[in-house]
Amino acid sequence: MKKIRILVAEDTKEARDILVENLTDYELEKYGNNDVFEITKAESFVKASQLLKESGKNGTPYEVFFCDIDFTEDNKGGKRDSGFELIAGV
Repeated sequence: MKKIRILVAEDTKEARDILVENLTDYELEKYGNNDVFEITKAESFVKASQLLKESGKNGTPYEVFFCDIDFTEDNKGGKRDSGFELIAGV
């Protein structure tokens, strides 16, 4: 079975963990014990942007992308609407 590449871009650890936990639960429910989801986490706007650019260069884009819009809590230069910039760049 083909791996489904997922990027979770969220600057708060609690929200990232909730998304990943729910995705893992869904994967187990839907696909059983198969290791289908390849989940990558980005804790800042900068990291998410870097991961998206790299995936475009190497020809392996993310099939699913969960993105926070407000990256003001990442303490790495994220802005209130940084998520829109990430989405527009996809």
